[in-house]
Amino acid sequence: MRLLFIGDVFGRPGRTIVRRLLPQLKEELQPAVVVANTENATHGTGMTRSAFEELSAAGVDIFTGGNHTLGKPEILDLMQKYSHVLCPGNISPAIKRHGSVIWQTPDGLVAVINVMGQYCMNGVDNPFRYVEEVLRDPEIAAVRAKVVDFHAEATAE
Repeated sequence: MRLLFIGDVFGRPGRTIVRRLLPQLKEELQPAVVVANTENATHGTGMTRSAFEELSAAGVDIFTGGNHTLGKPEILDLMQKYSHVLCPGNISPAIKRHGSVIWQTPDGLVAVINVMGQYCMNGVDNPFRYVEEVLRDPEIAAVRAKVVDFHAEATAE
């Protein structure tokens, strides 16, 4: 299975690059799924509905986040409506979010898990415990292809 992961789409310039280059990359590389970190897709913090729609139209399948995910209030509606708009699963359980998703591709299922490191981050539970918990889920355990977007400030994590 071929996966294309786009790191941190930052503001209008990042969205413009994705919009211009992703269709060509998809044609050339033929990825089964496109995952993008979009925590900074709108003005460098958060993602609005219009940015979500723009990136979806460009060909992004799964949206992951990090410490700036909650920067725009409308992300909460997007996370509740779309299971493929992820938020780090190890942040406050009071926030209704999807920290992982199982996605059907032409090549089979892929599980994408989104977590955030603890160094220089507030209100974040242990990311390793969260991933272990998710991997115990029978549905995710049965998926052969698993990807983790681990958003962190230190390479030591």
